[in-house]
Amino acid sequence: MFLVGANLRNEDGFTLDLLSDSMKLKEGLKIVRDMKEEGNSFFALEKFDDALERYGYAEIILVNSKFKEEDDKIEMWNLSPCILQNISAYFSRLKEFEQVGQICITILDFHPKNVKAMYRRAMAAIGLERHEWALLEIEVGCRD
Repeated sequence: MFLVGANLRNEDGFTLDLLSDSMKLKEGLKIVRDMKEEGNSFFALEKFDDALERYGYAEIILVNSKFKEEDDKIEMWNLSPCILQNISAYFSRLKEFEQVGQICITILDFHPKNVKAMYRRAMAAIGLERHEWALLEIEVGCRD
């Protein structure tokens, strides 16, 4: 997953600085939506690394933006788990189930009833042969 200072190349940092210094927040949300859609297109074409790059940038922009208007906050609140879900799908494809579980935990920390995150975390548990955890995840999801 792309984190500030972790996987970014020097030119990536420059691009993010330029975006954060020059864009208005509404433009930032449009860029995030566009990056998410580009990532989805790459994913459909099985260009998974390109998809992850778009999702990563989109999430970084969201995390580093300070939204003031309520509708912008709501949109950010709705976009972020979608992008994280897409990132978890990438890691599922690579069978990196620990990473999938961690991403889903992050989603569930903010959206405790996110069924897709519960399902993905259960599938990751199955991939790790932790069947009792998978069953527990499904049972918790069914209760709510």
